[in-house]
Amino acid sequence: MKKYVYLEDTSGNHYKFYEMSQTGKYSNFIARFGVIGSKGRKKEYASYHWDTTYKKKIATGYVDKTDERSRNIAMIDYTKILLKIEMLQTLILETSDYYRCEWERIAVEKIKGNIDKSRVNGEEWISNKHLIWLNKLWKSYKVRCDLPENVIDMESYRKWDSFFVNEEYDEMLATTRRAFYYRGESDTDVNSWFEKTKTKMSDIKKELDELMIHPFTDGEIMRIRIRKKRGDVVMVNEPFDVGSDPFDEEGYPYFAAIIDKVEYTDGQLDTGITWHKQGDSKIIGRSLISERDIQLEVPLNSSYSVSS
Repeated sequence: MKKYVYLEDTSGNHYKFYEMSQTGKYSNFIARFGVIGSKGRKKEYASYHWDTTYKKKIATGYVDKTDERSRNIAMIDYTKILLKIEMLQTLILETSDYYRCEWERIAVEKIKGNIDKSRVNGEEWISNKHLIWLNKLWKSYKVRCDLPENVIDMESYRKWDSFFVNEEYDEMLATTRRAFYYRGESDTDVNSWFEKTKTKMSDIKKELDELMIHPFTDGEIMRIRIRKKRGDVVMVNEPFDVGSDPFDEEGYPYFAAIIDKVEYTDGQLDTGITWHKQGDSKIIGRSLISERDIQLEVPLNSSYSVSS
């Protein structure tokens, strides 16, 4: 009796696998099955069902890919892959935060973490889909790393963090930034940009689903929302200027500000920022973005002044 069998059915509209593994001669065997590239589901069977199960699967259209899969597994050099992932993580950190996305950093961390876990458990987790995605991201950051800083390119990359979290407040901030940098666009152009960005983000998340690293946890989403980057827009309270507009829910006036500098504290999510008022670089200030600010979606408290 074989101790390991891997079958695939890719006929017609099918794209599924069926894996059978047995640890000992008389022990039960574990069947794992599902869509190719996914973790699938597991079910345990008595050992005497092995031959019957195998023949039934072959009769229904599955093809035995055991030898091919064994060769592919043997070819995977996990040490080399992990080293390349670390190189990608370094490249991301070396890229200007104008062009860096927090969701991409988290996605890479999740892939690396899953590989580490699978190695400990003696399982194969990474697939060609993961390698293709990582290579695509590497090429993208090689381009970004060499880009001179400008706000137009910045907006095209930084919008993805805002739309990834799927929160209206963050999308509003991204739209405010877009409207400022692309002054003169019609409402129709803005709406078209918004819908195209939402559609593209939906496609990105579907791809992450296939990589088995989505959905993100609440903590990961909070990290994306709070870890702002230079060029991002935040709303800042202006409690002493009673003549300004608009007003928040408590009656305080506020304005949009563009982040000039970001300071992170190790081990904490709170983010310190230095900013200038959007449209008036003489008004500058500092604020601290906390989890509470993000949860309440309110303009930030700040200390600010008018430069000469």
